[in-house]
Amino acid sequence: MFVQKLIRVLAFFCFIGVLVACGQMDLVFPSTGTYHVSAYINNKYSLDEYSIIKKNDNIRPYFADSVADDPDIRGLTVFLQTPSGILAGEKIQYILDRVNTTTTETNFTDAEGGGAPEPIIEVPEPIIEAAEVENTGEVVSDAAIINEVVDDQGINEITEEITEEIAVVEESTEAEFDAGAEIGIEQSPGETVTEEQPVDEGTQETSTVAELTEEKIPEEAIAEEKITEEKPIEPKRNQTEYFVNVRVIPVTRLDRELPAFTLADTLEIGQYFMVFQVLGEREVLYKIEKPLYFLGNAEFIFDDIQRYLPGFSTDSHLIPTGINIMLEAQMISDKRLDPYVVWYSGRKRIGEGRLAEGADHLIWKAPERTGFQAIRAELFPFRPVSGIKGMVKELSLPISSKSERRGYFSKTDHYIYWYQFHGTLQDSEAPGNTGRMLLSKQNKPPLWLPHAGMYGLSVGPEAVYLLPGDPFTLNKDEQGSGQLLFHVGVIADGTIFKALFNAETNPSEVVKGMVKGMVNLKVSLTQGRLVLTVIADGEVYEDFIRSAALQAEDFITLLVQFNISGNRFTANVRFEDIATETAAKTLILSTPLNGTGTFQFGEENTGNNPRGVVIFNELAVAFTKGPILQEPEDDTETPDHEETLLPEAPVTLETPPPSPEELL
Repeated sequence: MFVQKLIRVLAFFCFIGVLVACGQMDLVFPSTGTYHVSAYINNKYSLDEYSIIKKNDNIRPYFADSVADDPDIRGLTVFLQTPSGILAGEKIQYILDRVNTTTTETNFTDAEGGGAPEPIIEVPEPIIEAAEVENTGEVVSDAAIINEVVDDQGINEITEEITEEIAVVEESTEAEFDAGAEIGIEQSPGETVTEEQPVDEGTQETSTVAELTEEKIPEEAIAEEKITEEKPIEPKRNQTEYFVNVRVIPVTRLDRELPAFTLADTLEIGQYFMVFQVLGEREVLYKIEKPLYFLGNAEFIFDDIQRYLPGFSTDSHLIPTGINIMLEAQMISDKRLDPYVVWYSGRKRIGEGRLAEGADHLIWKAPERTGFQAIRAELFPFRPVSGIKGMVKELSLPISSKSERRGYFSKTDHYIYWYQFHGTLQDSEAPGNTGRMLLSKQNKPPLWLPHAGMYGLSVGPEAVYLLPGDPFTLNKDEQGSGQLLFHVGVIADGTIFKALFNAETNPSEVVKGMVKGMVNLKVSLTQGRLVLTVIADGEVYEDFIRSAALQAEDFITLLVQFNISGNRFTANVRFEDIATETAAKTLILSTPLNGTGTFQFGEENTGNNPRGVVIFNELAVAFTKGPILQEPEDDTETPDHEETLLPEAPVTLETPPPSPEELL
């Protein structure tokens, strides 16, 4: 037993000794297992840090660690392929020139000499990947690339080996070639070995070298004494791989940075993998794929991150703890792209999504602790895959418990509803009470948008909201009034507010398309002017404020008031300043308004701006009602539908509504 183990150990060491003596140890056990190889883009950033490449960007491969003393490496191949594995563009091959690109049978120009390239006349010394192409950056077809390495030895030894191989080739049949049995050379995936052609003595050596390396040098190239570019070839055996043109760049050392190249102009916009292959004597020592996006000439710019707060602050530079902040990724993007943004707070991912879905805006709640909070956004031209790196912007937010936010309207007990829109639809007077939340009529999530340095709720044809429940009802012997205060940012023409007051009548009693006694009140923007519209008993009455057109970048404050007493209806609208003009209407209705009132913000099919009509920053609502104490005088002498002036003295209610000055 001991003798057998001893024999096995001795046999193993003898085998190792033979390999070392033959100088082939590195082929079995490469001295370097992995290599840190990547590329710089425009000499500014590494592909490991940023995975977006555009047309005419300079790509410069590099080894992060020195490989100058590595005896295994003979070259580096760089190329692109699609996610499905199809080659794209051209292959770039950096071939190590160990003999200064000069042989006795070849007339070459120094790779860095800058002289004109000499044509290939004689057979070059065969080394990996046609390392001795004389002009740096010259384009050579795949058929001219030598993929087999012949050790540094005399030309006589090479000739003897070639002669022996010729005898084997001449005895081989076409069937043996198809079976991949020719002269013991492995066939690369996707390559086709052609049948041996007769050669004369003058070209025998050249043809044999090509056969030994799986490909043949085109006769046309030798006849014309110049290197020509070959069109891409589609392989017959593997339809997932396409041969592309190969650009061979001889280099004197594969250390640190290598000569730069650019990608082909014909590449389509999309995702690719940049493949790096570290070449050895007879094998690929190391291979790595790095994902990237190629954008061509598509515009894709990440400007900055902005933050917005709701309402007003005692200190605009500090952010209160626990408040909802709006974050915005400001960008410019080509329509051919589908940008995708990922948000981070420190290392925690807090949001992500497509630009088309509104992910460029994010509502984020500030922490309860004070200090600086780091916010980071990473932008991609498409939904990212694993390992890809996008554009990154960062923002530092100062969080302070000493800072506070206050409402635009003063807090008062008269408010029934008070919405401050701090990134939520909840009633500020009853946080957590879902029964008092503003309701989306279309069951859509709220769209929060920045406006004039703050942010608020977008309201328009695609974002219509309702006050919950039955906020306003009247019985037969009651009268009531209401006041709605809006702090909004103007965006475009359309409906801001709409109210519908019902009468206790038979729904079958319809006059000109409306139920008899029903009143429709609407406040809207038309060509930048504020318009009050009242529709009653099928008739339309309008009035508008004849002031200058509103500016789209400003926030404005509106006050809408209405009063109902029996069959008398009064409504008016004005701006915050009490001295400004007022649009008002008073109508005598055919039927008293004894029913419910519904209140809506925004209206379908009015306006076409995707951002909406207005941005709600704050909304306050107050209602009062009580018994009718006195009937309006001379009602019998006033015809139905007659338009009258506002009464000199308002109707007295048991609980009078607050004045506009109190609410403001």
